Amino acid sequence: MTYILASLRPRLPVDSSLFKTRNIINLLSAILLALCAKTAISQGISWNSRANLSTSDFPCQEDLKVVTFQNSPEYTVENAYLSLKAAWLSHNKNSDYKLAQLKSWGFEKMQELPSDGFGSRGYIADHGDYIMVAFRGTESKKDFASNTLFYQSEAPSYLGAKGAWMHKGMKSTYNQLRPTLHRVMADFGGVHKPIYLAGHSLGGSLAVIAALDLANLGAQINSIYTFGQPKVGNSVLTHKVKALLGDRLYRIAFDSDITSRVPPAKETAEDFSNIFPATKPKMRGSVRSLITSINYSTETGFFQLLNKNGNLTPTGSGELDFEHSYWQKISSTLSDRDDLQSVIEFIASRFTDHMPKVYICALAKNFNKSL
Repeated sequence: MTYILASLRPRLPVDSSLFKTRNIINLLSAILLALCAKTAISQGISWNSRANLSTSDFPCQEDLKVVTFQNSPEYTVENAYLSLKAAWLSHNKNSDYKLAQLKSWGFEKMQELPSDGFGSRGYIADHGDYIMVAFRGTESKKDFASNTLFYQSEAPSYLGAKGAWMHKGMKSTYNQLRPTLHRVMADFGGVHKPIYLAGHSLGGSLAVIAALDLANLGAQINSIYTFGQPKVGNSVLTHKVKALLGDRLYRIAFDSDITSRVPPAKETAEDFSNIFPATKPKMRGSVRSLITSINYSTETGFFQLLNKNGNLTPTGSGELDFEHSYWQKISSTLSDRDDLQSVIEFIASRFTDHMPKVYICALAKNFNKSL
């Protein structure tokens, strides 16, 4: 860990403010990289290493009645469950299997989004009456690296949010997909059809960005379903999403999933910094300053917390309160640990409930409870 931090240190004068800012960013980036690497190793390189399996291959999958996607902007348990399955399908590297599965759901054709060397980043499927866009979540080392580029850069003008700043890694990834997305949308007649978007993890954040982009072009966005979605940007961007899409954005996250709590909201900087050892007050201060300066905002939309029993609990306007409580509980648990490595190991263990199959199994229970 010491070597990683040393290798990331910029070669700038000691009294340079740029040095201080970048050093803080590099510090937290290194920590996040270590978390991702440790988690990937503990899960057998990647939780999606068996991505060519269908959701029915999960041993915890419950028997479901017939599930039908409803062409409606309203939240339904059916659409939530099928949107998650559509997002999971985006991880499958077999195009023929993907198309066959989509046709069994009633879709007529499918076009994949560009590959990043680890498979397609997602797909666009035409049902005839509507279009589904599903984005792949974090899977490759490149994805992990993109996730750690959490410091913000100015949001592109096509999002129509002057003064908005957003996650640099997400911005870069979406810019690579955007030309293909627009071209296929035009080919599928997307201007005249309702559009549904879905994604898990990084894919959920990309779904929000794409929805805002398409909405600014006049597209009819019926709904966006995201699962374990990290934050996208600052309050200006969040307000823009709320104005255009807030009543059609449905976010679900496990109550123990750390990913949907990162990057930490500006208001939780103190609570987040306290998860680091009390014996390292300078580190706590640097982290607190960083979280405050990068200025992430809690997301908008209809947010529900999910547990393994399949229970969904809306947070209403209390999402920020929950995030405060989340970091406070972790800092309390870690209060007797005075080394950084033990903190990293503990937080890495919290990624287990971020796996797509965990979400799918829990939502299957939720669906059956609704019958």
